Amino acid sequence: MGFIQLVEFSTDKVEEMKKLSDQYREESEGKRSVSRGTLCRDRNQPDHYVVVAEFESPEAAQENSNLPETQEFAKKMDELAGGTTSFRDLEVVDSWEG
Repeated sequence: MGFIQLVEFSTDKVEEMKKLSDQYREESEGKRSVSRGTLCRDRNQPDHYVVVAEFESPEAAQENSNLPETQEFAKKMDELAGGTTSFRDLEVVDSWEG
């Protein structure tokens, strides 16, 4: 049905993180398999963020993770986050709108 990866991190350099994300999307255009990505800030912990990355399948997510551009992005992201990056892999069981 789908696959979602949550990427959680803390940083006081969110603008740099957004620029890094823009650069990654430009460099991986036509290669990456992320169907949608959303950056969220925790209202109760202002320096804590969660990226919601949506994929068609776990296999598509793995293919994306194997891209050299993704591996370099993850490395730089973890550096900006001071090593606080964590990942959660979620299989979509049900989905609805509105």
